[in-house]
Amino acid sequence: MFRSLHKLELLFPHLKGIAMAAGRSDLEICGLVIAGKVKYLKNISKTPRLNFKIRPESYVGAFMGDSPRITACFHSHVLGDEKLSDLDRRISNNSAIPYLIYSTISDRFSFYCPKSIEIIYFSIQECIIESGIKT
Repeated sequence: MFRSLHKLELLFPHLKGIAMAAGRSDLEICGLVIAGKVKYLKNISKTPRLNFKIRPESYVGAFMGDSPRITACFHSHVLGDEKLSDLDRRISNNSAIPYLIYSTISDRFSFYCPKSIEIIYFSIQECIIESGIKT
């Protein structure tokens, strides 16, 4: 059993919205899930179809004051599958923030938890069936 499944379950209510937002863009979308809420952020990458970049102050702001810890950082892949790139893995490991990636091509997600070093690949349909979530 995946140790990181509990963190992934916290993201279930947001998967459909993230997939829909990604499907409406030809650029990689990105954002953070903080305290059960999705915060879409501007992709400031110079090559936003190939990768994403979030302003550093967006991360800092998420940790300021009484803000709870970031549940996950998410982004889409518009030119490839849902697999993490080496850079995705490295940044997730260095920041200790789980990564959720959605591919508009495969219509699938990957979830990487740096604490357990586990990757889970799945589709929204699989989560709905497994969790009983109503859409």
